[in-house]
Amino acid sequence: MAKLSVTVLDMQPIEPPIGGGRLRLLGLYSGFKNNIDVTYIGSYDWRGPEYRDHMLSECMREITVPLSEEHFKAHDELSAMLGKVCIDIAFPVQGHLSVEYVKTLQQYTKSADIVVLSHPWVFPFAVPVIDRSKQLLVYDSQNHEGLLRIKLIDDGSEIADKVIREAVRSEWELCHAADLILACSQEDKQSFIDIYGINADKIIIVPNGVFTEKLLMCKSQAAKDQLRERLGLKLPTACFIGSNYYPNEEAARLVLEISRDLPQYHFVIIGGVGQALDDVDRNDYPNVTITGFVDEEEKQNYLHAGDVAINPMLSGSGTNIKMFDFMAAGIPIITTDIGARGIADKEGNLYVLCRRSKESLVKEITGLITDKKRREQLRIHARNVVCEKYSWEQISYELGYKLAQKYREHINSDPVFISVIVPTFERPEHLKRLLKNLKKQTFKNFEVIIIDQSEKTFNALPKSSKMDVIYLQTSVLGAVKARNTGISLARGKIAAFIDDDCIPDDDWLENASGYFENPDVAGVEGLVAADIYDMEKYRVVSNLGMEGVGFITANLFIRLDVLKKIGGFDESFDNPHFREDTDLGWRALKIGKIPYARDVVVVHPSHKRNTVRESVKERSKFFVHDPLLLKKHPDKYIELFLLEPQHYSTPEYWCAFMEGLERHKAFDKLSDFLSDSRVRQVKIPYYIWQYGEEKSISGELLKSEQA
Repeated sequence: MAKLSVTVLDMQPIEPPIGGGRLRLLGLYSGFKNNIDVTYIGSYDWRGPEYRDHMLSECMREITVPLSEEHFKAHDELSAMLGKVCIDIAFPVQGHLSVEYVKTLQQYTKSADIVVLSHPWVFPFAVPVIDRSKQLLVYDSQNHEGLLRIKLIDDGSEIADKVIREAVRSEWELCHAADLILACSQEDKQSFIDIYGINADKIIIVPNGVFTEKLLMCKSQAAKDQLRERLGLKLPTACFIGSNYYPNEEAARLVLEISRDLPQYHFVIIGGVGQALDDVDRNDYPNVTITGFVDEEEKQNYLHAGDVAINPMLSGSGTNIKMFDFMAAGIPIITTDIGARGIADKEGNLYVLCRRSKESLVKEITGLITDKKRREQLRIHARNVVCEKYSWEQISYELGYKLAQKYREHINSDPVFISVIVPTFERPEHLKRLLKNLKKQTFKNFEVIIIDQSEKTFNALPKSSKMDVIYLQTSVLGAVKARNTGISLARGKIAAFIDDDCIPDDDWLENASGYFENPDVAGVEGLVAADIYDMEKYRVVSNLGMEGVGFITANLFIRLDVLKKIGGFDESFDNPHFREDTDLGWRALKIGKIPYARDVVVVHPSHKRNTVRESVKERSKFFVHDPLLLKKHPDKYIELFLLEPQHYSTPEYWCAFMEGLERHKAFDKLSDFLSDSRVRQVKIPYYIWQYGEEKSISGELLKSEQA
């Protein structure tokens, strides 16, 4: 396949990557691979620098063209009337004054396969040269800019109203013209849907992130102590990061207020936001350090020396990149809901959430600094999550694939019907056999998406076959995450899930496709047969006798639009991956029918128990997710529990169940579960009843019955 060319447009420089906007640009587009070249066209929003053309990575080139003096003069006049800097938001009406910049922008826009607008400001100058039939147009929305600028600039004046209207118009037109919109958070996505009337299907969430291979956790307490001494931090320390941007200034001034109520702690305000605090008398805040701009190494030093991070944002849009800095550095976080936008924390293990008030922040800072155990839990979990979900290295790599897929879909008049999604881990021979069997399929309108979590790259992809294979290698482990990644890359109308070691019948896809002629069918559960049924020596996987109850991703088809409605697989079922397919099937049943198809056959080879990966002891750990299934689907779980023999045939089942109750905070469902008359016929260990009693679950009568 020929190399794809991507032109990314904005009106700021990337290098040096100061502030959230530039960091997102560098993070998103510098890690593309697989025959994609990126050219970024930007400018300087200040006088002085000259034309620059250099490489930021192997695949990303930055060309920065200065704005004209005429442009700066026009901005100065407008800024004086507004009382605010407005060179970005006023660009739609003033950009024509920078002739060389517009000329360069249009030159590289014309030659690109994919055109990305990183803000809406330059869209009026790009749109005249975009060929919609041959080019993919993408809006990378770092915020819902129209809404945000109304909050920041609207002062009721006529001039402010005019500038805002032009900015909103540019964003509205770009949103409707774009083939794809990248939103930082679910909140921003919903805002575009509600306010601009954008179809949800063309908005995907691409979160902000951090370079996790560069920003590491502090190595030891000794290293932390050395940094504290060098930086003069003698008191327990709270850190805040911000660029010179009004929402950050607002938060930084709140930090100053807090410092007066907490003289026993030290506060460090890091970054360009310090410029906005030039009016502050530092002598009034003896326990505050305002660093101003620092390089990445010094920023990391302050984070490693700190005890907690605070993010008391009161306004703003999008996702705060500083949150990922905190998570990657392993510093426990206290944040408001606005500061945490786009970073879900269902189980409360990523950060401490506080109200948007000084009193709440004071309380939470004091509580967390004095709770060493809680700080350690937060820092370890946050570091793990940021590496899995918010690593720029991985986000950029996957985005390159998504853009390439979307481009192919845009220019290809023959749509794909089925996307076969295959997660794989260290089983190249099995994968090779699966691809050989997929090549034999009688149904030909399908693609194969392989998400490989192996250390070594799979080198046996079919080269001459007409079979459409997309291969993505990732260091992020977890089959649930892999399947969700596959869903995000899929071009088909139907997703077909199969394991890498499975053997599908030649008519597997042919027979499954027929069921989808009925629009009421949301999915198809195919027959999973084992080749050996010796359960003592082998791990046997089959859904015989479990039709319509268990659902197994070894042979499961779901419509893509249904998967989008229900949000794909719940990644809480990962590490180890188990029950995610059952949960998905039960949620999909709320939308449509999922018939059991005995003519849609996959053989799942039975694996010997004499390997660690397949041993009874190792597989017993998987039942840690049963309480989560109980929590989400209490009635259906009891049906599954009684139908499966796991609670008496699997050693250590109840130990894993007990651990899962804690892990998934499923205490409130335990009482109803133990109270069910059918469950009371099952032999349940006494410690489960005792645990229920400790959690204030009334069960004396039931315990006596069990005895």
